[in-house]
Amino acid sequence: MRGQSARKEVLLSSEVHKIVHRFSLSRVLRGSAWVAADNWTQQILQFISFLYVGNIIGPAAIGEMTVALTYMLFMHALLMNSMTDALIQRDTIMSEHEEALFWGNAGMGLVAMLVTLPIAPVLAHIFGEPQIAPLIMAISPVCLAMGMISFFEAKIRRELKFAKLAGRSIVSVGTAFLVAVILAHRGFGVWSLVVFQLVWRGVELIFVATVAAWRPRGTFSLPHLVELLDYSLSNLGVRLVDFFAQNAGRIVVGLFFGMHALGIYQLARRLVEAPLNAGSGIFQSLMLPILARLQGDRHALGDAVARTVQAAGFVLIPAFVGLLLVAPVLVQALLRPEWAPAVPLVQIFALAGLFTALTYFFGTAILARGKARLTLYVNVAFFVIRIGLYGLLAIPYGLAGLALAEAGLAALGLIVWFVLFERETHADATGVIGRLVSPLFAALVMALAVEAFRLLAERAIEPPALLVGMIVTGLISFAATAMLTGSPEAVGLTKLLRARR
Repeated sequence: MRGQSARKEVLLSSEVHKIVHRFSLSRVLRGSAWVAADNWTQQILQFISFLYVGNIIGPAAIGEMTVALTYMLFMHALLMNSMTDALIQRDTIMSEHEEALFWGNAGMGLVAMLVTLPIAPVLAHIFGEPQIAPLIMAISPVCLAMGMISFFEAKIRRELKFAKLAGRSIVSVGTAFLVAVILAHRGFGVWSLVVFQLVWRGVELIFVATVAAWRPRGTFSLPHLVELLDYSLSNLGVRLVDFFAQNAGRIVVGLFFGMHALGIYQLARRLVEAPLNAGSGIFQSLMLPILARLQGDRHALGDAVARTVQAAGFVLIPAFVGLLLVAPVLVQALLRPEWAPAVPLVQIFALAGLFTALTYFFGTAILARGKARLTLYVNVAFFVIRIGLYGLLAIPYGLAGLALAEAGLAALGLIVWFVLFERETHADATGVIGRLVSPLFAALVMALAVEAFRLLAERAIEPPALLVGMIVTGLISFAATAMLTGSPEAVGLTKLLRARR
């Protein structure tokens, strides 16, 4: 018996070694390229659509659409991946589990769409804006689409077939973008953004269903669905709490400061959320299915996260520091003067965005360990703290106070999630933090170079050219510093991206 047990341990250790080798940093980076193609296309096209249409219709109309989209984000939290993440995290999945998850999510989507119709007038009354109701009703079919999209996407991600998702955003968001631009030019105003949402989700559903190459058989097994509910319900709780945490600011601004202020706030958030979602979203989407395979070996899991943080630091840190530096010129160059109050908000949110982006990695590792309930408890605690800070800072000091509250919460969140990550994985805290020294130093040099360029050139060239010059200066100075300091991670980054094994 002892011999058999020893052989099992050797086999298990060997299997873990194979998994760790298979999902080495070079493989993660290659996978990131496929996820990036999808994620960046989506973020860029959404962002361009928002800026283009928003600059035409103004802050107040954007505020009205923000209320409608915030409601849809709530439905997104319910329908997108809250249940289907169990399809990724669970070691063994049978066809009955897949059938149950598909019909469960599709049913939730249908119910959400029908419930939206009577809820829309109530929300319009609460915010004191009657025109919000038809906007929410018009985008309600998105609920049904999201329920089914979530299942197909999870199935593709479980099989690590990220390359097959690469064309999704090019097709879906690209089509929606073209339609929205045409409608905006023809004077449809805020309704061009409504059509954008409908076209985007409709085309996306067709695409992922085709790529997944899976069709439901029409059977439903409640016992198999119940098997997945422990993880799924905790994960759903995490996503709902996270939704209210991320959107509480929008709700507070809409209720207390009006639609014009909400439009300004939304612009600032979108300028930061675009790089946040494009950067950390890549690694987050990629890492959960990979880390779930390492959940039995804490040390391997901790090392995988540490190496990913190391690679991500060379993307996230210059992105958010750069946004903080160029925010005044960016708004001046791309938008009308009425959007100028968004500049200080963008700068504060950029700092908060960097903290949040790094937090994602540690939170994903804890979810991969199956600790969805722990994640829920922590998020609830932070939500309570958030409400308290809003009362102290946001309501008396306006949008600037709200932004400062967000930055403080993001910093605290990074500390808490890192401590939990260290406890769950037994990772070396000094080693993980040490991996960020090189990109942080390069970012400092970048900041000095960009500011020097701005001071020398701002009186000689127009804002659009100044913006381009600041971006180019930042990219060159960051890359050169990272290379010249001899960072093996920076020097070897190109080789890792090209490596086959």
